[in-house]
Amino acid sequence: MILERFKAAHLQEIELQAAQVHARGDLAYATALEQMGPAYTVRSDDGAIAICAGLSDTSIAPDYSVGWAFLSVHARKYMRTLTRMSQRALTTATRPAIATSVEAGFAAGERWLRLLGFSVCTRADQPCTVCGPDGRTYIIFERRR
Repeated sequence: MILERFKAAHLQEIELQAAQVHARGDLAYATALEQMGPAYTVRSDDGAIAICAGLSDTSIAPDYSVGWAFLSVHARKYMRTLTRMSQRALTTATRPAIATSVEAGFAAGERWLRLLGFSVCTRADQPCTVCGPDGRTYIIFERRR
């Protein structure tokens, strides 16, 4: 596996899993991710992108970093390695908590977040959700130190 700094163009290059294909065309978003904090791309030995991921710090929530990841359709065969790399990267967060989201009903994404130490953010015993720019519902997860 080859680790390199994330570049906005990588989001155009990665062969995204079906649950994330809607993000491919948003170059402004990809450029913002490149500029907002530590972000990396992991390639397989043949050069194909397996994952683009990072942590973004925002002024909106000063106690939280926002975690994000885009996985390739080929990421499954690398998940053990990608999980270990992601666990290490999460320990570098400079803020006491990390928030992220996964599309409601995307069980594999929810399982991976739990494996990485995230839990569903709740309010009044109900999962916190948000409507994404694509109109889909996302569940908010958080990880605290």
